[in-house]
Amino acid sequence: FFCFWQGMVLGVVAYLGYIPDTDEFKADRVVEAIQELLVCVEMVIVSVLFHKAFPVEEFADVEAIDALRRQQQRAGLRNTIQEIRNNAADPFRVGDIREDVMLYGAEQQDKFSQAMAATQEGINNAMRRG
Repeated sequence: FFCFWQGMVLGVVAYLGYIPDTDEFKADRVVEAIQELLVCVEMVIVSVLFHKAFPVEEFADVEAIDALRRQQQRAGLRNTIQEIRNNAADPFRVGDIREDVMLYGAEQQDKFSQAMAATQEGINNAMRRG
């Protein structure tokens, strides 16, 4: 919502000539770049505000997390490296990929088949008329 009004204000400012064309860029591109920069800066500010508004302690058992970290430190570097390897390998496990392809691939294949049938029907109708 705020981005919309921010864009409107920047557009009016450019329209009034306060943001002129440059040798490299037109005013609308400069306005776009300014707006994108402002959004990035705003997101940093909003993330800090959200961190203050919604502290982790309300949603997680911080004491249990700290106890787990102490336990992992005692377990040593070898266990930590193994845990990192396991977590990094999770997205590439064949079983998960196969399940995703079977679930979402079937849906996409059905949509594709319906679109192809409609296209073929449109072509056939056009050929009959012509």
